[in-house]
Amino acid sequence: MAGTADDRETARRPGGARSGRRARAIGVAAAGLALLVAGQAESPAGAQIVVRHALSQPLQNDLAARVLRLCRARGNEVSVAIADAAGTVRTLISSDGVSAIGIETARRKAKAAALLGFPTSGLVQAAREAPAYTSMLSSIDPDMVFIGGGVPIRRGGELIGGIGVGGARDGDQDEACARDALVALAERIEAPPGEKGR
Repeated sequence: MAGTADDRETARRPGGARSGRRARAIGVAAAGLALLVAGQAESPAGAQIVVRHALSQPLQNDLAARVLRLCRARGNEVSVAIADAAGTVRTLISSDGVSAIGIETARRKAKAAALLGFPTSGLVQAAREAPAYTSMLSSIDPDMVFIGGGVPIRRGGELIGGIGVGGARDGDQDEACARDALVALAERIEAPPGEKGR
């Protein structure tokens, strides 16, 4: 493929594609740090009350159960954690036989996705290419984990939480189950407050 003008320019510079990947990884880590420090939501000027949406407990239960079913159908027994926008885990369920590591990584992935607002798979490369930035994130919150399988939950443009999956053969499979479950229940997540959707 010919690539974009930016790609061709990156290839001509010393370090080439490697420098470009490092710059992107630093950008991911820096964006996460900014969100973690500043918070995810901005209030309109002069606002005295901030309203934040959250998944209901029944919807969290259904979302977690959907992830378990999807992963099981793909040959994986997993744990699923769902965190609110503040990173507090509100739901944690597990298939039989999942190790303590799978349970703990699910919790940490959900928290990281909720706090940073992007999938934890984006932190995997950041940890390799920009260790100083990911080390800074870890120093702010030691629970931060740099493994795929955490996905933010959004309602419209609003970050309302994160879902973490642990226990599959790799982080990509964990993340795929989380993403597919979110797609399946998107109508309910987007439904106006008080409505159940389908």
